[in-house]
Parts: sequence; C-alpha cells; structure tokens
Amino acid sequence: MKREDFVRQSHFRCGLLSLLCLSIAVFLSGCGGLKLVPVEGKVTAGNAPVPKGEVIYWPQDTEKSKDKREIKGTIGADGSYKMTTNGKTGVPPGPYKVTINAMDLNPTATDMSGGLGGAPPKAAAPPRSYVNQKYNDPNTTDINITVTENPQPGQYDLKATR
Repeated sequence: MKREDFVRQSHFRCGLLSLLCLSIAVFLSGCGGLKLVPVEGKVTAGNAPVPKGEVIYWPQDTEKSKDKREIKGTIGADGSYKMTTNGKTGVPPGPYKVTINAMDLNPTATDMSGGLGGAPPKAAAPPRSYVNQKYNDPNTTDINITVTENPQPGQYDLKATR
C-alpha cells in the first residue's frame, strides 16, 4: 500500500469516527433532553371549578422518581391548568400520582367594625382548602394519571372531592 493511500484511508477513518462520535452525542442528549408532551386539563371539586392553586405530578416510574424534576401547573380562575417540567411546557410520558394544593386564604370577608360599646370585631376566618386534604399529599392522594403522547379528550381532567 502506498503512503498516500494509507494517509487518505486514515483521514477517511478519522472522519467516520468523528461523525460516529457526534451522532452518539446527539442521540444521548436527545436533541435537547427529555421528551415532553403537552398536558392540560381542568380541576373540579364537587362539580365546580377549583379557582386557584397548584397541581403537582409525582413520577411513579422508579427511574424517573429519582430525578429531581419539578412537574407542576398553576390552576387558573376557570379551573384550567397546564403542566411544565422544570419550567418547560409538557411532561415526560409515564405514570404519576397527582396532588392538588388549592387554598382559599381569605374565605370570607369579616366584619372588623365594632365601635365603642359595640360588639367586638369578628376574627378573620381560617384558610380553607378547595379540595379534600388527602389531595395535598402524594402518600394519600388517590388521583393517578398516565401521561401519553396521544391523550383522549379530558384524560388529564382532575375530579376531587371537597
């Protein structure tokens, strides 16, 4: 084999090796990381929309549960929510337990009047939850969701009790 042919083959092999390494790096990085699918739904309690709060998805897949991803959504005034993962729209496919944290911090307007000789002012009412307290904890919630790439309409709607 001539030296020129050997050099040409060496450059060719080097180029192929570089291309292979680049391809592997792109594959492992997933072109930006973890695959996320859009997740949105409505939160209701007693057939009424929950007007504010937060929804959190807790991964049930043992590998995903080791990750420290923040998978949450804010509940809008109409009960709607959209999930994000570490601030990016969507959720990795798989099974999740769901918690709902929805507190009314000012449940009733209180009468703080009460003049001289009048009745003492009423104390502020304690905060109340829009949903049953069992939905606040991933160990007690009974809401389970499986995130899929092609969800059925209403698949991510959450129906809680008060």
